[in-house]
Amino acid sequence: MRSVILRAIRGSIGSSAFSRSSNDVAASLLICSHSFATSSNQLSLIKKLRDQSGAPISDVKKALEETEWDIDRASEELRKKGLSAASKKASRSATEGLVGLASLDQCSAIVEINSETDFVARNTLFTSVVSKAAKALLDSRDSVSPIGTEIGSETLGLLPMDGTQTIQEAVQEIAGSVRENIRLRRGFLLKATSSDDGIVGTYLHASAGPHVGRIAAAVLLESPHGGLKVLDKEQRKVLADMAHKLAMHVVGTVPKYLDRSQVPPAALDKERDLLIEQASKTGKPAAIIEKMVQGRLNKFYQDVCLLEQPFVMEEKKTVAEIVADLGRTLDVDIALSAFQRIQLGEGLEDPESAKDFAAEVSDTLAMH
Repeated sequence: MRSVILRAIRGSIGSSAFSRSSNDVAASLLICSHSFATSSNQLSLIKKLRDQSGAPISDVKKALEETEWDIDRASEELRKKGLSAASKKASRSATEGLVGLASLDQCSAIVEINSETDFVARNTLFTSVVSKAAKALLDSRDSVSPIGTEIGSETLGLLPMDGTQTIQEAVQEIAGSVRENIRLRRGFLLKATSSDDGIVGTYLHASAGPHVGRIAAAVLLESPHGGLKVLDKEQRKVLADMAHKLAMHVVGTVPKYLDRSQVPPAALDKERDLLIEQASKTGKPAAIIEKMVQGRLNKFYQDVCLLEQPFVMEEKKTVAEIVADLGRTLDVDIALSAFQRIQLGEGLEDPESAKDFAAEVSDTLAMH
C-alpha cells in the first residue's frame, strides 16, 4: 500500500520534485523524532523530581527549565524556595499531622509532627519522616531523659535521623517540599526498669501507613520481683498479647492517671466541689449528701484511673483484676506500672471534637 501511494505521489509531482520533497519529509521526521525524544526525557525528569520533592508540578517544571534540566540543581533550587516559603508560613496553625510509633519488647517511642492539612498528612514523604522520627527517638533512648515525660521539640529536633541529618532538619526539608507549616511538636519514651524484666505493649489507631496514625498508646507490664525473667517463649507471648490488648484499651477509654495516688489534689478538690454543689440541690440531709458525693467520686476514679476502669474486652472485670488474673495464669507477680496515650492535636483542638473522636475509638474497639 505504501509503495502504491508513493508511486501515485511520484507521478503527480515528477521524480526530481519528489526527490526533493522526500528529503524535506525525512528532515521533518528527524526533527519531530528528536523533539519527541527530548519531550519524553523532560517529562521523565519532571516526574522523577516531583516524586522526590513532593513539590507542585508547575514549580518542578519551572525549576528544571531554570537549571537547563539539571535535576540535581533543580532539586536544590526547589529546596531553597520551599524553605523560604515554609518559613513565611511558620506562624500558621498546624493541628493536623500524624503520630509515629516505634517499639521494642522493653521500650516504645512516640513522636507527634503536625501539618496544616490532612492532605499533606497523607503524603508519603510526610508519613516517612514521622515514622523515621519515632525510630530515631527509639534509637536514642539511652541518651534521652527522663523516661516517661514529654520530650520537647528542641531536644527531639537535635536527635540524629538516618545518620545524615537531625529530626528537625528532616522536618524543615519536608516543610520546604509541601509548602506548609510543618511542626515537630513532642515525643515520649516508655521503657522497662530492667532490660529483661518488663514488656511494653503498643497500639496505633487510625493508621495512615506503617508505624503512623492518629492515636498511639503504650503500656508497661513489669514484675516487682523479677519474675518475668523465668517466663518461657510461649508465656512471654501470652504476656505480650495482653500488653497489646491493654494498649488498645487505653486508646479507647482515655484514662488520665494510672491509679488514685496519681490524681492531683487540685483536680480531686475541683471534682469534689462540683459534686457537692450538684448533690446539695437535692435538698437531702448532709449525711446523705456526703454518701452521694463519695459514690460519685468512686465513679470519677473509675473514669479517669486506668486500673479501676472496666476492661473493654471483659467489662465485668477491672483492668487491675485482668492484670492480677494474668499473673495467676503465668504464676508470677505482674504489675501495670505505666502507660502513655498520645493523640494527634491533643490540646490544640476543640474539646468537644476530641470527645467525639474518643467515642469513635471506643466503638471501634468494642468490635474486637
